[in-house]
Amino acid sequence: MNEVIGKEKILALMQREHDELLEAIQQIDQSQWERTFTPGEWTIKDTLAHLTAWEIKMGQWLEETLRGEIPSRPAYSFTQEELDRMNAEIYTENKEKPLGMVISAFDDTYQLSLRAVEAITEDDLLDPDRFAWREGNPLWHMVAANTFWHYQEHLENLGKNMINLYNQSTNTLIGTISQNQLQFLIDQLEEEFPEDQDYSITGMELAYFEGQGVDPELLRMLRQALGDQDELIIRWLRL
Repeated sequence: MNEVIGKEKILALMQREHDELLEAIQQIDQSQWERTFTPGEWTIKDTLAHLTAWEIKMGQWLEETLRGEIPSRPAYSFTQEELDRMNAEIYTENKEKPLGMVISAFDDTYQLSLRAVEAITEDDLLDPDRFAWREGNPLWHMVAANTFWHYQEHLENLGKNMINLYNQSTNTLIGTISQNQLQFLIDQLEEEFPEDQDYSITGMELAYFEGQGVDPELLRMLRQALGDQDELIIRWLRL
């Protein structure tokens, strides 16, 4: 955990990590934002709703703290069991919401978070002894845990589970696949070198894939990209 010096750096990190998260997910067609890429994992919509919910909680805790109150349930005191329960509740509360509503709430809450931090004095943010209930933890740790550290955590998770496929010849995005779908391709296709990230696909190979139990969505994606060409060179890249 790197120490942050200065309110301006905290605000800059909030901006940078927020932008990096958005840049990554915007590589994926928005029609895929409600798709589960890995069984048991959240969709992009679920992730945005989760981040929003915790930023809202942070905003409430900041308001209470600056009024001289002790937040009723400061985040650092949660047990893992409590966190899991709260995250499950957040998921349930948001899973049926329209994607557009979730995106708007994410954008609006981020702007509120920026303004909230801008309004706090540097001493209030950085002094570890400023608020007794923090027990020696500076207030900026709470901000980081619910903004830029949180963005980093979920960006890393997305990168592990979502991979973009590109047409090597045109450098256009074919689609986004899961780690399991990528592993199928790696297992079926010949690599010249272990670090290879590009493969040649033909119609015969797609027919072979079908016999090997390829995921139907991956097969559809590759067939559409191949079209009437004899060969398609694909390249994969993690988010």
